[in-house]
Amino acid sequence: LGEGSNQNPNRAWAWTFWEATVPAPALKGGEAGTKVDICCKATDYAHNCQPETPDSIWNLRGLNNNSWHHVKVVLEDALA
Repeated sequence: LGEGSNQNPNRAWAWTFWEATVPAPALKGGEAGTKVDICCKATDYAHNCQPETPDSIWNLRGLNNNSWHHVKVVLEDALA
């Protein structure tokens, strides 16, 4: 965590910005053209976690959708 990492886990009730560096060679061999799905799933201090899909929380306006976030990437050759 960056800013806000000093928050008491029992009192942190807001979005927290964070970042991670994921080494490409560790992802399915790191071969160019490999398709990777990076998934973000938050878990709190009490081990509650986000729903996997918005199916159980869906509403007409799309409010409160906090399901797992996916980013699909394709690995490229760093030397190309």
